[in-house]
Amino acid sequence: MKLTDAEKTALVGCTTACVAVVREHFVQRGLQKTMDGLLRKPRGRVPDGDQEARIVELRLGELGIVESVGRQTLYKL
Repeated sequence: MKLTDAEKTALVGCTTACVAVVREHFVQRGLQKTMDGLLRKPRGRVPDGDQEARIVELRLGELGIVESVGRQTLYKL
């Protein structure tokens, strides 16, 4: 049974770009190496811009580099 990319994305819950990348890896690397790459541990959450700014602000304060940091300064980083 042949599925279209749209059917594959609906079945797996990913994007058509993801299907294309997996197909390309399969052709270039073979089944086992492709599956090994897909089964790696998921990454943790990545902080959003506000969270990242807060981390920078806290770290600069802990290091004694500055007493406070303005929001606009952080957005320029």
